[in-house]
Amino acid sequence: MTFQKKTKLKIAIIGAGWFGCHIGLELLKKGYSIKIYEKENDIFKGASGNNQNRLHLGYHYPRSYITREQSKAGFKKFILKYKFFTKKVKKNFYAIADSKKSILDFKTYLQILKSSKLKYKILPIKKTNLRNVTGVINSEEMQIDHLKAKSFFRKKLKSKIILNKFIKNLDKRNNKLLIDNEIFDFVINCSWEQALNKNDKWEIIYEPVLTMLYKSKEQRSAITIMDGPFFTIYPWSKNYFHIYAVKESRLKKCKDINSARNVLKNISNYQKVKKKDIIEDMILHYYPNFKKKFKFHKFLTTIRTIQNSETHSRECKLSFNKRIVNVLSGKIDHVCAATEEIELWLKKYL
Repeated sequence: MTFQKKTKLKIAIIGAGWFGCHIGLELLKKGYSIKIYEKENDIFKGASGNNQNRLHLGYHYPRSYITREQSKAGFKKFILKYKFFTKKVKKNFYAIADSKKSILDFKTYLQILKSSKLKYKILPIKKTNLRNVTGVINSEEMQIDHLKAKSFFRKKLKSKIILNKFIKNLDKRNNKLLIDNEIFDFVINCSWEQALNKNDKWEIIYEPVLTMLYKSKEQRSAITIMDGPFFTIYPWSKNYFHIYAVKESRLKKCKDINSARNVLKNISNYQKVKKKDIIEDMILHYYPNFKKKFKFHKFLTTIRTIQNSETHSRECKLSFNKRIVNVLSGKIDHVCAATEEIELWLKKYL
């Protein structure tokens, strides 16, 4: 198949987050003609830039085998492609809470990790400065430098990204798709809002999320208390850490994107501070030195689009509907598998 024939296929990508940018760049390398449409005034303005930048291996998902397996495979592929903006997290602690709210005990957690062939080191609890936990491991997951990633994609895709453009509907013309009077052969919808996802049967919910950034001199260390309604402290950028609490950070489950937007629009500063106080109290219960080492910096908000699943699955799913591909993104490292599946599908039209 010649390069010229490939360039005849024009593809529009909706959403300039991790999935939109990675898929766009890979298709561009293969000779496809692409344009990426982003409703914000910059890339990575949604969940890709306002979330924890953990390069998952599967430790976080003991109740979802599929998510663990996708993360393991994605981790290796991601490192090969983007090693230049990944960093090791030397102290990357996962601990099981000594709480009635904990869904798994430490022994069961270790059995699950072993079944997925995930490596870990059991640590003496006293040496971790954690309290009220039944066991602690150090994992091999890594941090993604999202600022470097953002700069990288800006440079590589600058001429291909159309900012401040919200694509709500698609017009059709002779088996083609029309955006701004430009004809495309295919549309790949990577929007977290899944705005074009009219026919898929995924049970999707929209979660408005409130998280926080704290400043600290800690050197790339991470703490995740699990498995249940607990929290994670994870490196964000130099001297900054991102804090997410499973129950308190997720403000509400919404059936549509507009309801989720309204939740974020109407949350008051008083409500934000109240959430902050609740989360800090929870952290102090397990990590007594928290306030000595971390200082609050600011709040972050975003909207997550996830499957309504009891296993808390965060697997990546794709739906191929004629000439529209809907991407329900999972973890960041799932971008590689999603791209491979799309490339195989496109070959049918070459």
